[in-house]
Amino acid sequence: MRICAALNAGLVFCAALVGTAARCLVFALGHGIAVRAGGIRLRVVGLWQRTGAAGFHRGQTQEELSTLREQVAKLSVENVQLNKQVAQYERQIQMDQASVQETAKQTKNLNDENVRLQEDLAFFQNLTATRGKKASWLCTA
Repeated sequence: MRICAALNAGLVFCAALVGTAARCLVFALGHGIAVRAGGIRLRVVGLWQRTGAAGFHRGQTQEELSTLREQVAKLSVENVQLNKQVAQYERQIQMDQASVQETAKQTKNLNDENVRLQEDLAFFQNLTATRGKKASWLCTA
């Protein structure tokens, strides 16, 4: 009896059954494959790399892996730079917010002082206007 199975790694193996077995467990160990059938060994007849639409080529996979590793390295460097920029912008925002708060505080204080000065001015204007009326009344009498 011949057993063929596809592994998750994209490899296909075929084994010739030596004896009978109810169940067959397949383990992909690193690059090798251990095949056991309830204590009965299976002899590996062939091991092929799958090809085709759903398959993989080792060379292509290595190239893609290399390309992806390069992209990860570039993106990691870019990520570090962007994190530094974000931190710089956050510090700038904090300084701007502190500046805005200080300016608002100064504006409020100046507005309060302006109101007090206008009240004082109105008081003194009324005081001089009242004295002027009393003085003219005193002179005519």
